[in-house]
Amino acid sequence: MHNVYRAVTSLISAWYVKLPIAGLCLLLQHHLKLISIFSLLVILDLFTKLISLSYGYMVSSAAAEADFFNACKLSNMAKARRMGIIKSRIMKTQFVGKILTYVFVVATCLMVDKMVRESGGVGGFTTLAIGYLAMTELLSIVENLSESGVSSMQGLYDLIKKKKGN
Repeated sequence: MHNVYRAVTSLISAWYVKLPIAGLCLLLQHHLKLISIFSLLVILDLFTKLISLSYGYMVSSAAAEADFFNACKLSNMAKARRMGIIKSRIMKTQFVGKILTYVFVVATCLMVDKMVRESGGVGGFTTLAIGYLAMTELLSIVENLSESGVSSMQGLYDLIKKKKGN
């Protein structure tokens, strides 16, 4: 019973801070969900880029075991990092830069949609931007996998690129 009392007391403490934050999260839950999903896409893109760089290092060093699964091994990624092919500072900067850019673009589109709807029109720019940004991340992930020795990704890459209009 003592542990239950401590848990309830902990939950209730600083309610004047927790309540407004919870309300803000409730209002922004859709946007926070989109940012989270975009973050996962960018993380997946960066991870596949790491694999691609690791694979490239293995091929350039004439490693006999140069294939996708060996490129995924942390030991091979570490070798590529020691050789200066993978740089964590650059990877971190790319992640933060992409997320901030995506948030800025989507926020701008939300404002444009609001202006268009207020003047009697139909918006849709936000959906267009989100779809384009997600498609760009998907294309990058498939391209990274293709560069990682997964030959079956080339057909999907060409199809996505065609669908995207490039």
